[in-house]
Amino acid sequence: MRSLLTALIIACICLPAGAAPDAIANSDFAEADAAGATVPASWDVPTGSAWQRVADAGPEGGAAMRWRGEARADGAVRQQPDFLTPDAEYRIEALVRSDGALLPTIRVIDLPEQAELIPPAGGTARPETEWQRIAGSFRTLSADVEVQIWADPAHVRGEVAGPGEVAVAEVTLAQVEDDADVALPDLGENIALDRPYTMTPAPGYSYTRDEGDMTQLTDGIYSEGHFWTRPTTVGWSGTRLCFVTIDLGQDQPIRGLSFSTAAGVAGVKWPASILVYVSVDGNLWYPMGDLVPLGTLRDIMD
Repeated sequence: MRSLLTALIIACICLPAGAAPDAIANSDFAEADAAGATVPASWDVPTGSAWQRVADAGPEGGAAMRWRGEARADGAVRQQPDFLTPDAEYRIEALVRSDGALLPTIRVIDLPEQAELIPPAGGTARPETEWQRIAGSFRTLSADVEVQIWADPAHVRGEVAGPGEVAVAEVTLAQVEDDADVALPDLGENIALDRPYTMTPAPGYSYTRDEGDMTQLTDGIYSEGHFWTRPTTVGWSGTRLCFVTIDLGQDQPIRGLSFSTAAGVAGVKWPASILVYVSVDGNLWYPMGDLVPLGTLRDIMD
């Protein structure tokens, strides 16, 4: 196959850029909220709660969330992470410390189903005065979850617990790699890397539209998960057909083609078709196939 130009026809496409594997923002509580130093950025802390961010209460003098108080019922420190991959394995970890009177607890809740993905017993620390790591694995139901940090399982039940003191630091959430993933064949040099392209119509999705749209489709950088609200991607909204024409600069062999996109939740649908055409002069075009059924066929064969 030879091509100077490639056209893609697709319902909505967002080709990716890089993303950190940790789905939790400000996972080490190092960043304070604009509201004050005792509130961590990106986390919700109940009004009047005994929870406070302490800049030097964590391991090795780092930041941590600390609960210190008399006997009472209290709420949780909460965060809704970035979109997760539905029906995928994830692992959550945290460093915790307790004076022995309370058992700091991590919960993960699926928001659409209000289902407990990790019950309190699965993410509860033992009574220890030294820092210890707690961890739990779970399988997502949807892309939307909430991570909750409780000072004690009694608080989860709405009951009084304490007095006492606990601290929580370095909460991380990441997808477990699937060892069964099939490695892509070696296709040699990426001849489309950093090549210029045109798009018709121009991408108009407000969450991703920026100057980088003119380079991100061929920059060779990939995202993971559901990334369509990130400005490092390229996206269209309300458009049935999109044409992307990539200029390879010269007539040369093509060993293969690949694409990366995301969908499946929040009303975002997978591409119905990605038709590939090639041309030497930009006037006469030859059809090469549809990447969507070809990709489905690969999944079945693997």
